[in-house]
Amino acid sequence: MRSRAPSQWSANFFVDNKCAYQLSPKPNHIGVGICASHHGELLQGTIDYRDKGLRRVLVTNPRPDLVSTACFCLDPDCPEITVTPDSATKAKKSARHTLDWLGLHGCGGKLSLINNIPAKKGNGASSADVVSTIRAIADACDREIVPADQAKIAVTSENASDPIMFDHMVLFAQREGEVIEHFVGPLPPMAVLAFDTDPNGTGLDTLSLPLAHYDNEEIQTCSMLVMAVRRAILTQDIDLLGSAATVSARINQRFVSTQHFETIDKLRKQSGAVGLQISHSGTVAGLIWNPKHPELERMLEIAHKTLDHLGCGNICSYRIGV
Repeated sequence: MRSRAPSQWSANFFVDNKCAYQLSPKPNHIGVGICASHHGELLQGTIDYRDKGLRRVLVTNPRPDLVSTACFCLDPDCPEITVTPDSATKAKKSARHTLDWLGLHGCGGKLSLINNIPAKKGNGASSADVVSTIRAIADACDREIVPADQAKIAVTSENASDPIMFDHMVLFAQREGEVIEHFVGPLPPMAVLAFDTDPNGTGLDTLSLPLAHYDNEEIQTCSMLVMAVRRAILTQDIDLLGSAATVSARINQRFVSTQHFETIDKLRKQSGAVGLQISHSGTVAGLIWNPKHPELERMLEIAHKTLDHLGCGNICSYRIGV
């Protein structure tokens, strides 16, 4: 189904407190796209995939409260594309790729973006902007771009992307824009305490980081972790999912070190959390609990205070599937 402008955007679209476009009634050639982001990964690594050799893959941890919204006003008479804010260079590039993908090589337009996603922290801010842009242009052109094609356009635009264009859990080759596996079912219900391990830092640029080169043991472990995630989703086993995420997070410390990792992992054990997940190319992390834990609220409060004492920031809890 083609993405349409949701009802909450049927009045005005605001950028920097200024009304950019009137959306009610919806004028011709104006479209809106929305994309939720993520909170790092539950799994990331390299697997030896059948006859296709080594593949870099990941499974993201959803974060439905972090959202990018794009508004695009199509100009059929001019190929120039302008974007607000002008720092959204990847979204601007995706706008051009999307129009070309639709065969509208001579068209341009005005793109406006708003989001509540921290940049360069591992929450997929640029990917969310790119996907919301693709959806806004499809909406403006009254065309459909299916998620698999959104993924290809996104990777073309930013070299590596997160699978946030899909509405279900997938094992994703982030540098190829290809789904390796569609998991059967949603994530098991879980409570996540999200935080930034380096709130005062400038963040990390994913593409500026050297590629992680996993050894044979790590590649074999990643393949086993994929099987564990598959089974955890199929059987709704939050303990198994949390264990897989923790192992993946620990392997990644060889490539991108997470501040306070050992202390946070000790907190995981002490607080009854079933897992620790991180951004494998950022600074955010999350402790995972079974939402039915009898002392969940107390454990969340204790963990929150401990993380705050460590100097972590942007600490908040959210639920998935509850």
